[in-house]
Amino acid sequence: MAKKKTLIHYIGMNGTSGCMPDSCNAYETKRAAVESLTDLLELTTRQARELSRDGLVYCKPGQGADYAEVSECTCSEPWVHSEGSRPEDWPDYPQPEPEPDEDSITTGDHRKFYQYGKLAFELTEGENVNQGIERELNKMQFWPNVFFISDHGNAHLIHYWEDK
Repeated sequence: MAKKKTLIHYIGMNGTSGCMPDSCNAYETKRAAVESLTDLLELTTRQARELSRDGLVYCKPGQGADYAEVSECTCSEPWVHSEGSRPEDWPDYPQPEPEPDEDSITTGDHRKFYQYGKLAFELTEGENVNQGIERELNKMQFWPNVFFISDHGNAHLIHYWEDK
């Protein structure tokens, strides 16, 4: 089995000691995290060096927080650390597969395809599934995601556009 590549990012936080952080964001580099917190809290040059070296600095009264912290993180979803951040903001990381929504078409057998609780179309026995899906969606002039629902209830996106 191939070893999964570990991507490192950095979490920049600040807040009141003993409490949840007031601010938490993910950054691609430690330098970017330190620069952002330095600008936000108007840290002195000495404080910025200390934050970069130690990953933690205690702020002076009037700087807007008791502390600033930068820590390394290797989770696979850095966007969860920043409010308003989305997976597409982090293209080097594995992107989550979409899940079925109300417009999606689903199948349990790669032959009968359902949408809105009704049979949307049916492919003939032996027909290339991807080509059949594309043909039917072109007829509908609507191209929602199409999912195979396993007997365990797991949804798997069918990449019908990739195999022609």
